[in-house]
Amino acid sequence: MSHQQKQGLCPKDIDILEKELFDFSQEWQKNQSKRTDKWRKMLLIGFVLTLLISFLFPQLWWLGIVLIAYSAGSLFMIIDQEAKTTSQILEHKNQLKLARLLIKYDSTL
Repeated sequence: MSHQQKQGLCPKDIDILEKELFDFSQEWQKNQSKRTDKWRKMLLIGFVLTLLISFLFPQLWWLGIVLIAYSAGSLFMIIDQEAKTTSQILEHKNQLKLARLLIKYDSTL
């Protein structure tokens, strides 16, 4: 019995993990696209409302600055979350490739 088989690692397990990772990646991309679309709509609505309020009540000019700060912060969070998740997905893919290579190497011994 090989070392990996003792630990419960086999090609079938790796195939299952790769499929789960692929499914997660697809779901993540779909959800991220929905979040981005929602952010764009909210930004447009906020921009229009801020313009209307600023024209009607010039003393509330600072609402534009609040909208800019909020939009920048939420955009930063979206980009940061995308970068972290993409990095983690790539790391898991690399780990699965390494596990597959280790099994192949172990089977040649």
